[in-house]
Amino acid sequence: MAIVRLFFVCFLFFMISNAFFHVNFVKGGKIMEQKHSLLQKIYFGEIDGADREILLPKYLRCKEKASLAYHCFLKKLPEELKKEYEAVFDLYMELFILEQPQTFIDGFSMGVKMMAEVLKE
Repeated sequence: MAIVRLFFVCFLFFMISNAFFHVNFVKGGKIMEQKHSLLQKIYFGEIDGADREILLPKYLRCKEKASLAYHCFLKKLPEELKKEYEAVFDLYMELFILEQPQTFIDGFSMGVKMMAEVLKE
């Protein structure tokens, strides 16, 4: 548990220090932009995993089938039910979007616990 605490203390110090210091340095009289580490890119918002495009062939085929099925289903509905169905569908999509950050946090936490367990042995 001490390793996990140490990790988080170091992580917090890193994040706080980056918030107060510039990411530029001077080299030969010129200001050069420092290359960001992965943690810096996440902190400064340069990386957003939710914005990346998934190009796996299996995913793309499934996405195409789902889109086709959705539109075929909507065509079968009477007009008065289409808007109601789309409102319910939008609510479920909103729930899905709200679940994503917690899923990421849980996965990250599990990875940290796994590393702590490995380092403890």
